[in-house]
Amino acid sequence: MNALEDKKYLQPLTRPSTFKLRTGKIEIRRIPGRKFISYQGHGNPESNMEFQLGVEAILRVSAQIKEMLRHPRRKYLLLQSPILEIEWRSDKKNQFDYRDKNKWIWNLLTIQSFELSRGILEKALLKTREDINPRILKKICYYRITSGLYATCLHPGPYSSEHPAYRELLKSIYMEGYRPC
Repeated sequence: MNALEDKKYLQPLTRPSTFKLRTGKIEIRRIPGRKFISYQGHGNPESNMEFQLGVEAILRVSAQIKEMLRHPRRKYLLLQSPILEIEWRSDKKNQFDYRDKNKWIWNLLTIQSFELSRGILEKALLKTREDINPRILKKICYYRITSGLYATCLHPGPYSSEHPAYRELLKSIYMEGYRPC
C-alpha cells in the first residue's frame, strides 16, 4: 500500500464523525494490516512515571518518523498527529482485574504509515536519543497487526465501568461463532 492509499485508509480514523458511535455497540469488522510503534510497561498508569515518559517518547518518535517520511514532491500530508491507542491486560489469561491498576500490563501504540520499516524506526530512535532517556527508547518496538476480523466496542467512560463492556464484547464474539485469540 502506498502513502496515498495510507492516507485514504487513515482518513475515517481522524474524522470527528467516526467517534459518533453508540456506547456499547459491538461491531465485528475486517481490518487491513497496520504498522505501529509500541511501548510496553506495567503498573498503574495514573501514578507510574514510566507510563508518562513512554507516552512522551512514543509521540516524539512518531513525529520524527513523520518528518523522515516527508518528501517535498508529495502532494499529500502524512498523518497529522499519531493516533495513540492503549491496550490493557493482565499477565494471567482471563483474569484482568480493572480495579487493581498496579497489576495492569499496558501497551502504548501509535499507528504509523505503511512506509514505516524497522530501519526507519531505528534511525528515528537514534535522532531522538538526545531528548529522551535511552532506557525508555530501548523499549520502543516495531509492531504489526495482520489483516483480519476484529471485534470493537467504544467505551467512553471511566476504567471502573469498562468491565461490563468487555464481558459483552466477549459474549458477542462467541455468539457470532468466533473465538478470541
